[in-house]
Amino acid sequence: MAHYLAIPATDFETTLASWGFAEGRPAGRERTWERPHKRTGVRIICYSSLPVGGDTARDVGADAIRVVAVWTGPDGREKALVKLPRVHRVAGWVGNLHERLQEAWRQVAATPACPTCGSPTIERKRRSDGGSFRGCIAYPACT
Repeated sequence: MAHYLAIPATDFETTLASWGFAEGRPAGRERTWERPHKRTGVRIICYSSLPVGGDTARDVGADAIRVVAVWTGPDGREKALVKLPRVHRVAGWVGNLHERLQEAWRQVAATPACPTCGSPTIERKRRSDGGSFRGCIAYPACT
């Protein structure tokens, strides 16, 4: 059975800095680290489970580490492009987090750009028949 680890903030900071991530703005009471994908403008964000002002991850069961790729529109609103399974705070968390971050990076890099505005596209479903298609994430501003 896996055992919960209290991850010190210094371990988290050092690990993510070595992968090119910098601390971002807090998400509620949680610290985040992020790295922009230069071609797409999408930010890969790692939600840490470290409380703002705290030096150790929250208690067991309180949360897990999350990885999300976020696009910010011209109006400043953020939309998630990629959400990956959580990383549990157990032995091996560094390797698991690295895998999630690499997968987010791969998915963002493979995302086609909108031919009209250059923003990323996302998979959408047609109302008429439920079929899927790629549409601009900036919809309805970009059609």
